[in-house]
Amino acid sequence: MALIQAYAPTSSSEIEEAEEFYAALQHAMENIHKQDTLYILGDFNAKIGHEMSREEKEVKGIHCLGNRNERGQMLVDFCIENRLGIENSFFKHHPRRLFTWTSPDGKTKNQIDYILVKKKWKSSIQQTKTYPGTDCGTDHELLVSTIKIKLRKIKKPEPPVRFDLTQIPEEYGIEIKNKFGMLMAVEEEMGVMMYRKKDYIAVNNMNQKGQITEGEAAKTSPEV
Repeated sequence: MALIQAYAPTSSSEIEEAEEFYAALQHAMENIHKQDTLYILGDFNAKIGHEMSREEKEVKGIHCLGNRNERGQMLVDFCIENRLGIENSFFKHHPRRLFTWTSPDGKTKNQIDYILVKKKWKSSIQQTKTYPGTDCGTDHELLVSTIKIKLRKIKKPEPPVRFDLTQIPEEYGIEIKNKFGMLMAVEEEMGVMMYRKKDYIAVNNMNQKGQITEGEAAKTSPEV
């Protein structure tokens, strides 16, 4: 599992700073192994709003707050390009569980913090919502995702069994040597018998077929 914590420039910053931010985020993503489960979370200072095109249905849901701004469009485009889901927007909650930032005077509330995940790992997100009122020492609300991942256990190969030949008793070694000697003797005797049997069969077959040549007949016939 890989986590990327991001903080994007505010909407009052120059557009070049926002472009540099997304270029750096793209570079960080490319350095993550493709097999790792990647989650990107942080303050994107972007409002993605209720707007929804056919292409955007793959990356965002309908549970959003406010209207989209320029930085929100940049975030949506980035997610489309990288097949990232904006998980806050896929879960239905009361608006107070959707906004992630409150102005100092408490009058303005926005949804600008997000949790992003690759589409292939989207099913791992069970729930995403904020916990307003949590003491975090910031004007942002605590945004939490419940994640469930099934990991495949990698079996380590068992090491080969090694025997210490120096620990074999001398009596056992002599017994094995004698048995192998007996087997060798039997094998040699069987080899001689098989050789003789082959000769007999070959001559017998030729006599039955009557195909012994003149030269072979001379070899098998007694001398006159």
